[in-house]
Amino acid sequence: MKEVYQEVHVQHGTEDFNFAMYEYNLMPGYHFLYSHWHHEYEIIYLEYGEMIFELDGKSIPLHSHQAIFVNRYQIHSCCCSPKVKCRYVCIVFGERFLFPSSKSLIYQKYILPLSQNKLLPPEILKGSSAWEQTALDLIKEISHIAAKEQT
Repeated sequence: MKEVYQEVHVQHGTEDFNFAMYEYNLMPGYHFLYSHWHHEYEIIYLEYGEMIFELDGKSIPLHSHQAIFVNRYQIHSCCCSPKVKCRYVCIVFGERFLFPSSKSLIYQKYILPLSQNKLLPPEILKGSSAWEQTALDLIKEISHIAAKEQT
């Protein structure tokens, strides 16, 4: 059977604050995110368990306390391992959330090239270096703060 890819049109957050966080608890083998893409960037943080993440047709295993960055317009999906439960957090955000001004030097140098379809390579954060551990700690903190805001 041929796999179908779909564009997802969801308003994440608001027009002025395009940031949203989603939490998922999955049973072993559950295929939650089918192949799709969207206009926003996304960070997937696996709190526990194992999952197979597919990014542009490549299978990438993720383990507890790892994260992956997904560029906008990249086709991606994920499936929980057939052996264990998993819990993960999706942090979805658009350019305007990070850089409301297109005149910012950081926007011009780093974000604008991304919006012109120059993609960052996928990065799996495993916590094996100081900067990776710092990034993972920040992702965890973002998810805790966003979870408190949603309740």
